Amino acid sequence: MLRQSPHAIWIVALAPLLSATGLVSGQEKRPDVAAEKAARDTLAQIANGDPGWKARMEALVGLVRAGPAAVPLLEQAVKQGSPAVRALATQVLAVIRGPEAVRRAVTGYDLAKLDSARLGQVAPDFSLTDLSGKGYRLRQFRDRKAVVLTFFMDDG
Repeated sequence: MLRQSPHAIWIVALAPLLSATGLVSGQEKRPDVAAEKAARDTLAQIANGDPGWKARMEALVGLVRAGPAAVPLLEQAVKQGSPAVRALATQVLAVIRGPEAVRRAVTGYDLAKLDSARLGQVAPDFSLTDLSGKGYRLRQFRDRKAVVLTFFMDDG
């Protein structure tokens, strides 16, 4: 049985909400306006109560995909939002302002694969990078009886 920290689950959960909001719309003449509206709608959904981990993961991915267009709104949300909105906005800003590799990983996240693990089934393959930059794939450990994942979240 795998045990994950609540923080890791929360991070993984935010990705799908944002893609569902349609942050990028080919029909808008000004993409920044579309991204800002989608970011505002996403934050409003989070402010209306806990939408669940999947929605929060979608929100994270969508807001990071909105990029710089969402930054002013996110900065305002950090100052004035509900605790859940402040937490999400802080996390998104950290990704947007953080290393390019992290932004690429979040914006490239395939939301269709979210929640694809099933109890009693072989876990889907995935890759993770450790703090030194070395990458690992789950399939490297398929011959082992158990794999324990530990997630650490940097709050500073």
